[in-house]
Amino acid sequence: MKVSGSMYGAEFSFEFQLFEELVKGGLALTTGLYRKLKDRREQKQIEELFECRQFLHGELRKIAAQVAASYYTKKGFQVLDLHAPLLYREEWMPQEPIPLTEVKLSPLESAKFTFDGSIYAQAKILPLKNIRYSVVQKSFVRNVRIGDDEVYRLIRMDLSDGSCRFAFSRDAYSKYIDTCELIAFELCREMWRSMKESGNLSELDPNMLKLRSQAEPFDFENRTAGVGINTILIFTEQNGRCSFYMHDRSKAKVAEAIGTWHVVPAGSFAPRHKGHVYEDYSFYTNTMREFGEELLGREELEEQVQDYSSVFEVDVIKGYSRLVDRGLGKAYYLGMGLDCLTTKPEILTALVFDRKDVEVFLGGCKLIDNYEGEHVEVDFDESELDKYIRDERTLPAGAGCLLLVKRKFEFLKKCPHL
Repeated sequence: MKVSGSMYGAEFSFEFQLFEELVKGGLALTTGLYRKLKDRREQKQIEELFECRQFLHGELRKIAAQVAASYYTKKGFQVLDLHAPLLYREEWMPQEPIPLTEVKLSPLESAKFTFDGSIYAQAKILPLKNIRYSVVQKSFVRNVRIGDDEVYRLIRMDLSDGSCRFAFSRDAYSKYIDTCELIAFELCREMWRSMKESGNLSELDPNMLKLRSQAEPFDFENRTAGVGINTILIFTEQNGRCSFYMHDRSKAKVAEAIGTWHVVPAGSFAPRHKGHVYEDYSFYTNTMREFGEELLGREELEEQVQDYSSVFEVDVIKGYSRLVDRGLGKAYYLGMGLDCLTTKPEILTALVFDRKDVEVFLGGCKLIDNYEGEHVEVDFDESELDKYIRDERTLPAGAGCLLLVKRKFEFLKKCPHL
């Protein structure tokens, strides 16, 4: 059975048979916890959780665009673009790209929530009493990687005078799931119920979205605002092919952004060292670590470890970092936006190298896929950028990064030699 309709002015279609197969497959993989449940009502809630999760990940970009077009624009928020549905403020987007090494970060040892954090736990969105969303994902979703590692939690930022300053505290990654991802799930659940009951998608009643209505997106202290750093990797060539890379993410082994296109390298802004959490506290260091993990064959850099060691001591990363130090490579802050579904802050950056310099100083570039997915080389031209911006599989943060790159296309194409 196929259900179709419109919501927020966008056409929507949905194949129930396909999703029923996915849901049944997911239920077959659940743990013994599901089989022990005697209450049929709770079983139905868990079945709905599977359905909603598949729905959210299957139509992520479309849902984000719909929410941006109606819920947030009606409230007066600025949206970067309906193909790149990120909330933003003008001062977050510099007129010219800022070198990533010039971004200033301040550590905060602790920060409180601006409203009672129990609101998330008591939202009655999830099956079973007093269970957290991160626990649900661990228990019922096979292969999802959700550890107890720390992330840097954004508290405040200031880009008003042309400088670029951020302040972060530390928090558990699971708390990001329990706040930001739960906000997204709440919306998805209401949309899913509306579709199943009426056969189409009608505009949601904001009063049904209790978490979203209380969690004002620009108040970073009302949730664990874990930050994503989303980087486009560009290789230029003065008289030859210029290219960039997209990442086709795995459908089973990641907690976020399953089965999507994204810029690469990209990942959460998080410490690598449990005992030295501010030793590698910079966007640039985090970007180079993700570069090593996702494209240079150093997957071990993903794991948080106790003893400190600099990522710049890793040979493959050291070589690229030296190019940046010599001015032969560039790393830029392009801007920031908030994901319309999760309200997660997304830092948008670019990493640019000249292909000839890489060949001369590093002996060429061999990129390697990792467990999260496969990378694809794409011609660096405006038509290809636009194609991925418009592709509904491209994550909002990835589309936002590509859009800002398109706006600065000529600058970035020439920048390794500026």
